Amino acid sequence: MKKVAYLLLIFIVACGESAPTPEPIVISASDFTVSISENPSQDQIIGTISATTNGDNLTFSIVSQTPADAFTINQATGQLSVSSIEAFDFEVNQIITGEVRISNSEASENVNITITVNDENEDVIFNGNVSLKSQEEVEEFGAEGYTHVTGILAINGEYQISKLNSLNSLKSVGSLELRGNYNITDLSGLENLTTISKDLIIIFSHNLVNIDALSQIKSVSGDARVFANRSLENIDGLANLTSAGGVLRISSNNALTNIDPLESIISVGGELDISSNALIGSLSALKNVTSIGGNLKVTQNPLLVNLDGLTNISSVGGFVMIRNNDLLENIEALSGLTSIENYLLINNNPKLKELQGLNNLKNIGGELQISDNQILENLDGLGDSEGLSLGSSPTGRLGDITIENNPLLLNVDALSKVSSLGSSGGSLSIRNNESLVNLNGLSSIPQANSVTISKNIELIDFCGLKDLLQNNNLRGEYSVTQNAYNPSKQDIIDGNCKN
Repeated sequence: MKKVAYLLLIFIVACGESAPTPEPIVISASDFTVSISENPSQDQIIGTISATTNGDNLTFSIVSQTPADAFTINQATGQLSVSSIEAFDFEVNQIITGEVRISNSEASENVNITITVNDENEDVIFNGNVSLKSQEEVEEFGAEGYTHVTGILAINGEYQISKLNSLNSLKSVGSLELRGNYNITDLSGLENLTTISKDLIIIFSHNLVNIDALSQIKSVSGDARVFANRSLENIDGLANLTSAGGVLRISSNNALTNIDPLESIISVGGELDISSNALIGSLSALKNVTSIGGNLKVTQNPLLVNLDGLTNISSVGGFVMIRNNDLLENIEALSGLTSIENYLLINNNPKLKELQGLNNLKNIGGELQISDNQILENLDGLGDSEGLSLGSSPTGRLGDITIENNPLLLNVDALSKVSSLGSSGGSLSIRNNESLVNLNGLSSIPQANSVTISKNIELIDFCGLKDLLQNNNLRGEYSVTQNAYNPSKQDIIDGNCKN
């Protein structure tokens, strides 16, 4: 009986089991909401609808959208993209809506699409030049909301303009010229200016304290001139400037204590002029400049002790002028300089003791003039050991040599490195050097157009001219007067070259 009972129990239990219920297929998704700036590009990605399922692959399709054809959707990924650029114009549609169906073989789910179109300041272009001479004109022009001026924006208000805040819509100008604005203290209103295509000129703005508003400017293809702004304390607004295609001039800014913000400058296509800045004592910010397409002028900087910062300059496309720097003691930072396209002038630097720093100079396209340097004792350091050529540039003057008014100069031996005064020869002028005793450094001069030696009251030795005269390579005038010894040309040819 037991066996029958067990069999009956097993039969009853087996008959009571049923098959498991399958898990329902579901799709989980959220409404899609996003903001986008107006005027996007064609096919720009808007975003991707997030959806998951426990079933097979999902498919995305647009049920409806307003306005029509504003966006498209990737059927496999749910990525939304711009279809009609015109639909994303804030002035036409502030909101774009739609409905998307997400489905697979066993389920579907609809989600809402909401795209908010953000307003952007659109370009308003003024073609041509603009001249603003009063505060009223500044306000009226600013009210137009121009973002670009294709030509020159000239602000010449004298005492009539005090602020530029209403120009804050400007993004670019062809050139920016601020001349003679006596009541402007800063350039607030120009903070959104990112591009100056040609020239930046700020001059004679006597109460201008800073130019911070120009901090977005990275380059100018023309000139960058900041001069004669007597209250300007810093040029921090030029900290991002990397190049000037034309002239870079920082001069006659009497309150300016440094040019440190120019550290980003790499190239200067025209003239580099750092002059007449009463409080600037260092040029170290120019350490990244390697070449200058035009002239190099360092003049009338009364606190400048050296030229540190010019070390990496290898060539100058114009002349080099170092003059009237009261405390300048050395020019060693010019040691990288190998070529000067035009003339070299070192004049009236009362503390300059030597010319060390010009020892790699191979070429001076025009004239060499060393004058009015009160404690300069010799020219040692001038010229490369392999020779120095003068007068090689077709655009420069002949290779004239002028050495005058250097009261402690004892000799000109360094001129022995000069191998040429140009194809037609230059002129030699050595005058009023009170301590000079000989001209031995002239023995290598191959030819000259004229020789003038005068007012060197200790000069007794002219033997450095013997080869020039004996070889008949003096083509023009010979003038020797008011020296301790004044030999004639024939005296020197005959060997009577010193007293």
